[in-house]
Amino acid sequence: MNGRSGLNELRHRVELWRKEQVADASGGLVETFVSLGTVWAHVGIASVRPAIDAGARAVEATLTVKIRFRSDLSPGDRMIAGSHTLEILFAQDADGKGAYLNCLCRQTNVAG
Repeated sequence: MNGRSGLNELRHRVELWRKEQVADASGGLVETFVSLGTVWAHVGIASVRPAIDAGARAVEATLTVKIRFRSDLSPGDRMIAGSHTLEILFAQDADGKGAYLNCLCRQTNVAG
């Protein structure tokens, strides 16, 4: 994602989900995700590497996702692009002007 990006690059629909802790019936905390809506985005693959997930072979992809700027996303939140769930690792104002937000995300797929 470069600095000369425009709205015409935002061609993918992604759902935004914020991670929250809520109290369960026994007084403990349970992690849940709350929908923040659907936005237009530019999704690109930064890297792909083999990984191990719970003892199984997996593939881990690092993706870059650019959306219109918003301040309610942080590491641990999620984006869903089609059938792919992306964990946000880092989110930053793309140019310091509050126009776009660049997110570095991770997706892990078990390979077998």
